This record gives sequence, C-alpha cells and structure tokens, in this order.
Amino acid sequence: MASPMFPLVEDVIGRILTFCPDFATLHAVVLASKQFHAVYQTHPKSITQAVAYNIVGPALPAALRVLRYPSRDINEDSSDPLTVTSVCVEESSASIITWDEKMQLVKNAEEIAVLEDIYSIKFKSRHSRTSVLTPEESHRFQRAAYRAELFSAIFPADTWSVDDIDELDSVAISNIQEQRAALLNVYDTRELLELFSFVRFMRAILKGIVAAERHIDILLTAGPTRILEAWEDDIGWDSSNADTPNRLFDGYYARAFAKHKDILNPPTEDDGGSAARWLLSDVPEVNDTCSHCLTRGGLELLTEANWHLHPISQRSLGRLKSRLTNNSTLFDPVNKAVAVAGTTAVRLVDVDFTPRGPSLFIFWGGWISAVFDFAQTAGQSEFASWTKDQSYCVPCLGRFLDENVWRWLLAERVKEGWVPPEDCWYGYNCRTQVHKYTHATTKNHLAVPTRGDE
Repeated sequence: MASPMFPLVEDVIGRILTFCPDFATLHAVVLASKQFHAVYQTHPKSITQAVAYNIVGPALPAALRVLRYPSRDINEDSSDPLTVTSVCVEESSASIITWDEKMQLVKNAEEIAVLEDIYSIKFKSRHSRTSVLTPEESHRFQRAAYRAELFSAIFPADTWSVDDIDELDSVAISNIQEQRAALLNVYDTRELLELFSFVRFMRAILKGIVAAERHIDILLTAGPTRILEAWEDDIGWDSSNADTPNRLFDGYYARAFAKHKDILNPPTEDDGGSAARWLLSDVPEVNDTCSHCLTRGGLELLTEANWHLHPISQRSLGRLKSRLTNNSTLFDPVNKAVAVAGTTAVRLVDVDFTPRGPSLFIFWGGWISAVFDFAQTAGQSEFASWTKDQSYCVPCLGRFLDENVWRWLLAERVKEGWVPPEDCWYGYNCRTQVHKYTHATTKNHLAVPTRGDE
C-alpha cells in the first residue's frame, strides 16, 4: 500500500525496479527507499530476473545454465549420455539468482559482448568496431556463445591428466563422445546450425593464435571466454602439450556435429564466413570492392575500423621505403614515432580496454590513421583522394603505406626537433646506409634519390 508521502502503488514501483539496467543500480534503489525495499522483498525473483534480462538479453536462460550446471567428475565418463541433456535445463521462469551468479552473469555478458563486436566486424560490417548485429542476430549469436561455453564447461580438457586419458578404453571414450552429441540433441535444427556457425567463428579466432591446425581441437575445450582472453592478450598459446594426437579431444566438436550430418550437410572446414548465414540475416557489404582498384573484397577489405586487425598494420619498420628498412639508425626513431601515434589513438578510444588487449590492436590502427592524416596535408597528388573512410584491399593499402610512411617519419622527426643533415644523393635507395653507420648518421636518407641506384 502506498503512503501519503509516496503515492506510488506497488505495481508501479515493481515496474520501475524491473527497468534497472544492472544489479548495482537495483541494489542502490532498493536501499534508498523503504517502500522500494518492501516491494523488492515481495517480488525478489521476478525483479531480479528482469534486471538479469536487461544485462544479458534474451539469451539469459542459456547464460544461467552455464552457471548452474553441476560440475562433473571425470569418473562420470561412463554415465548415460541422456543424463547430460536432462540436468539443469534452460529455464525461462524466474528463479533466485545468487550474488555470485549475478557477478558471473555480468562478467560473462561483458565478454560475450566483446566476442560479438569481433564477430560483427569480421562477418557483418567492417565499418564499425562495435556490433551492428540486429537484435535477432545478436540473440542468435549470444545464445550460441553461451551454449558453447556450457559445452566446454561440461567437457573440459584441464580436468584430465595424460595418465587419466591413457587409462580410458575405447568404450569409455566412445561414451564421452556420445555424451557430447547428446548435449546437442536438445537443440532444434536452427539452433544447432547457429551453434555450428559459432564454433566456426571460434576456430577462426584460434587460427590467429596457434600455427598448427592439430592444436585447435584441444584449445576449443577452453571455451569462448578463455579463447577471447588469449586473443585479447595477443599472447599466443602454449600448445606444447598438444603435439601428440589426443584420443579424447580430437574431433571435439566435429564428432558431435557428425551425428547431425544430415542437418549440417556436412560440416565444412571454412573460417566461419559461409557458416555465418545461420547467425546473420543479412550481410550488406559482402560484394563491396576496393575504392581504388575496384577488386572485389567484401568483408576482407580494410577500413579505419578494421585495419588494426590485419597484420599489415604491425609492420611499421617494414613499410619504410626501399633500403630504409635495413637502416639500423632508424629503428628507434620509427618505433618512437609509431608509439606516440598509437598511444594517442588508445587514449581517444572511449572503451575500457585491457592494457594488453584490444588497445594493442587500436594502437597499430592509430598509427595507420596518423599516416593518412599526414598524407592529406602533405600535398601528394597521387594520394590526394585516399582517405581513411574508404575501403582498401591489402595491396592498395600496402602501396599507400610504402609511399607515405617514410615521409611521415621524416615529418615526425622534424616536429620533435631533429635537424636533418644533408640529403644523401641516393636517398632511400642508398646501399651504404645499410652497412656504414657513419654514413647513415651524417646523411639524410629519408629523401627522394637525386641520382640513380648506387
């Protein structure tokens, strides 16, 4: 019942509480008013569930199942595969969400959102670093992500020692593989295809982390959020234990999907691009062409939003003109100039990136942006129409960098107070700069040759 001083009826207060964007806001509002607190105490399940939905979205049932599925002992390897599907099913009805579950829900939701951003820029639109998936596409993606997280939580690799695996006979291994397939049986055809598409995406990420295809199956057991951590930190992966065939984890997903080959028809080993049709309703940029040579590149084309993801961005010294690349006196100056440009870009990014995570990639993208900014003011007629908002194939962007990085470096050094010595006749083509330190330091080689090659 509403008091005279707070004439809000209980239903209105309850409705207000369900619109809280996160648990911290809900907690603060409930503590700020006895009346709000009383309403919350009357409907804790439904209000908490509503706020959890605001955080996670419609994939909430799958997200909660990840947290609530009971830990399995490795001795359960012989249990009936059907029991895997019946434990802690995805429920839409309201339930008590513990404090620990709330914290983990928030953490997982943030990480899945980052994965969605990566997926979006690789398979939906190369023009935005944040997801442009439609609400329905986002739901499909996130639901599949949580289900992949569940798959990894139920069938992890890190609970098994080499000796444990060696002791398993073929019957036990076959039973575990049947359990994995059974876990997929609960999903309808569309949802199974969505999960398949997401797994292809995880494989695409792992291909950028490990060199050998044979390592990917064992690393898939880590799950989406841990795979994201490895990708963000750009740390590679210790795959020293994955060099020998692993009877238990080879074909980790493939064997489970093989049970449904009539639906998948059959799984293809692509990088996730063709399989993306099961998560995405529309990919408008798939037929886009390079703004300069008109080569069709689709989502492989590079723009200011995505060129930081391409290895072309991480070769600042290698992009110096001609023999400047081997001039050791330029190593420190170019690294310093790139660091300044990249650090500025990171400061301008309005996202709480981890120190070694995506900021590392934005760092390199910031350097390329700086070169474009320079080229726009340098007055080079050849590149007067080349701008950051255009689309570039790798050869065209490479040519732009090759012709402009050395000029940009010269301008940056002068801006920092460096006084160039007399230009070398042979400029960036000079052979002597490579092996004679005195010549490299007493002549300026960031210059156009005025004589032929030495």
